[in-house]
Amino acid sequence: MESSPLISAGLPIALFIIMIGIGMTLTIRDFRQVAVYPKGMIVGTVAQILLMPLVAFALASLLAVPPG
Repeated sequence: MESSPLISAGLPIALFIIMIGIGMTLTIRDFRQVAVYPKGMIVGTVAQILLMPLVAFALASLLAVPPG
């Protein structure tokens, strides 16, 4: 399946603009808050790396989803 130029070029450019916009709103206070209270960041990271893939694998196994 061939991707269109809108997806191959437009999507990365849109993502770049969104990420720059989000990054420019960060302040020193935001980084200080993460350093003082790292629990939320740790829970979110563990959930994305371990919990969400395990849930996806369990759902795929339970629903007998074909590999493709």
